[in-house]
Amino acid sequence: IRKSYKFLSANPTYEKKTAAAKRVLTFLTEKTGVFHRIDQPCEKLDMVIKCLNAGSNEDDMRSVIAMKFREWGQDQEMFKYLKPSTLFAPRNFRRYLTDLGEM
Repeated sequence: IRKSYKFLSANPTYEKKTAAAKRVLTFLTEKTGVFHRIDQPCEKLDMVIKCLNAGSNEDDMRSVIAMKFREWGQDQEMFKYLKPSTLFAPRNFRRYLTDLGEM
């Protein structure tokens, strides 16, 4: 079942958050070299938008990506977790933000 995004496209707040989510996923692609589609609505964009809706900002997400890339980028076993479903799962993301605060 595909979600319907038509009604959201006219919402300026949604458009701003979608643009921010696309920039976050582009940053993840640049860091990891793993392509993440951003040209159409998808679960990856939804995960980032949910973090934005929960009060996080684009800088928080970029910082988490950079931190986890430093930790996991050279570890063959952990590299596979440098993906939106791990990084932006609500429970994980909150923990990663806490870890950032402790650095």
